[in-house]
Amino acid sequence: MRFFYTSDLHGDTNFYRELISICKKREVNFLILGGDLLPRKGHSNKSITEQKKFIHNFLGKTFRKIKQIHNIKIYAVFGNNDWAAVLEDFKDLEKDGLVNLLHNTYFKINDNFFITGYPYVPPTRFSPKDFEKKDLNEHEVSNLTTFPVISENGQIRRIKEKKLFQSRTSIEDDLKDFINYAENNPENKVIYVMHSPPYGTMLDRLYNSQPAGSKAIKNFIEKTQPFMTLHGHIHESPVVSYKYWEKIGSTISINPGQVGGFLSGVLFDINDPEHTLHHIQYDK
Repeated sequence: MRFFYTSDLHGDTNFYRELISICKKREVNFLILGGDLLPRKGHSNKSITEQKKFIHNFLGKTFRKIKQIHNIKIYAVFGNNDWAAVLEDFKDLEKDGLVNLLHNTYFKINDNFFITGYPYVPPTRFSPKDFEKKDLNEHEVSNLTTFPVISENGQIRRIKEKKLFQSRTSIEDDLKDFINYAENNPENKVIYVMHSPPYGTMLDRLYNSQPAGSKAIKNFIEKTQPFMTLHGHIHESPVVSYKYWEKIGSTISINPGQVGGFLSGVLFDINDPEHTLHHIQYDK
């Protein structure tokens, strides 16, 4: 079973058109999208309208073309640049059988393999806060952003950043559900698609080489040792660290990155991922 994983396409229509070609040429069976799927220019209400139009006028047609190749299954999770206000629009594509939304939902791939996803990232300096949460419970919450906003009822609303994070559960708390599932279903091999990469690895390096991932996600991987985790968010990390995957214990974790004008992504066979990993850019 051949998988193709990519993340952080940010509504780039050329990237999505490349996906159609890759899925056809590489005989892909499963396509996984790891967040930041949609275009976002600014933080006005027009940005929500833009994402809605992209979903209905472009993304649906693109997913339909991909599935028509040979009934490829598509899985996706949102990222911190996707507005929560358009989730229902995205679910329209799911109702049409074009995509499976991975937000805390487990999908069965076959008798042994399952896939699920988690969109939240630790606080950033970017304005959208729909999919940001405090990382660990012990972390102090501070104001990082000049103009923090969330999307609500189809509108962009400015919020008090510190108050928002204090009112939300942490990433650490959320991942307890994944931990419980792993402990109660040890026989299941699960692929976790998490927009944020694990902290302090070769997968979360900024251009200044500083780590910017999630400590809670790193702790989750170390504790439960899932079959595989797929990440994104930090576009430049593979360019800085020269690594797009690493093993955390027995877990294979991947961040394909997304820099330059060419689509980045990773192909692998689920039955033997470590020996079949192939990055379509860096392994050339």
